[in-house]
Amino acid sequence: MTFAALAVTLVTASAPGVYFHLEGATLWRAEVVPGAATGQSGFVPAQVRAHHEVRLPGLVMGVEVEGSRAVAVVCGRRLVHTDAAQACPLYLVREDGAVQPLGARGLWGGLLPGGAVLFLGDDLVLRRRALEGGPEAVLARHVLEPRLSPDRAQVGLAHAPGLEALQPGFDACPVVLELKTTELRRLPGPCAAQAPFLGPGGARLNVSTASGLASLYAGERQLSGRSAADFVPVPDRELAWLDAARVLYTARYGRDELVLFDLERGSARNLGPGRSPAWVTDAAGRRGLFAFDGRRVVELGLGEDAR
Repeated sequence: MTFAALAVTLVTASAPGVYFHLEGATLWRAEVVPGAATGQSGFVPAQVRAHHEVRLPGLVMGVEVEGSRAVAVVCGRRLVHTDAAQACPLYLVREDGAVQPLGARGLWGGLLPGGAVLFLGDDLVLRRRALEGGPEAVLARHVLEPRLSPDRAQVGLAHAPGLEALQPGFDACPVVLELKTTELRRLPGPCAAQAPFLGPGGARLNVSTASGLASLYAGERQLSGRSAADFVPVPDRELAWLDAARVLYTARYGRDELVLFDLERGSARNLGPGRSPAWVTDAAGRRGLFAFDGRRVVELGLGEDAR
C-alpha cells in the first residue's frame, strides 16, 4: 500500500457517524464515534467531535432519520393548537449538514433506498416521489403515523377508513404497507391503535387503548396495561430496536423519558430523562446506540444488566 492510499484509509476509517436529535423544536446534528460504552451498562457520555444546530427556516415538528441524512417537517410560523393537523414544508438534511427544500409538504416525510421520498399529506394520503421531484404515486389513503421498518421495505400505519383529515373521535387499526407491491395488510391485534413499530425478524410493537388504558401489544398479545398497576409508559414517535426482543423509546409524560422495554418479559426499565434514541454507524463500521439526555449526547452500553 502506498503512503497516499494509507492516508486515505486512515482518514476514512476515522470518519465519525452522524446523529440527529431534537431539542424543543430545533434539530441538532452531532458527529459521533461509537465505542465509548463498550463493555459498560447504561448511558455514558458519547465521543462527540462536533455538535451543531441545523439551520432550518422555522420550527421542526418532526424528523425521520435514514443513516446520515434526515427529512425534517418545518413549520415557518408560531405554533397554534391546530398545527399538528396541517402539512408543512419538508427539508432534506444531507450528510454534511447542508439543507435542501424538497418541494413537498406533509405531516411526515422519510427517505427510501434508491433516491425516493415518502410523505404523508394533511389529506392522510401517503405518497412516493423521486427525491429530485417529478410525478407522485399514491400508496395508501386514510392512514396516519407512518413508521418505516429497519430495512425500509415496509411501513407501519394506522388505518382509519373514511378519515381524510386529522380530527378527534376516529378509530384506527394497525396495518402494514409493503412498499414493493403497495399491498396494505391488517395486522393482528386490537384497533383503537397507533401505527405499529416494525422491528427485525418480523417483530412488531404497537399501542392501543382498546383495554381502557394506553397499552403495549405485540400482535394480539397484550404486554402491559392489563390493570392500573400494570401500566407502562408507552412510546411517542421515537423508538430504536436493540434486537427483535428489546426496544428503547421516548415516553412523554410531562417530560421526555427513555424507557427500555423487553417484549419477551413484558418488563420496562426507565433509564432517566432523554429522547431521540438511534443507532449510528461510522465509516469504520463501528455501531452504537445514541440518545440525548437533555444536556449532552450519550451512548448506551448494552451490558447484561441492561436487560
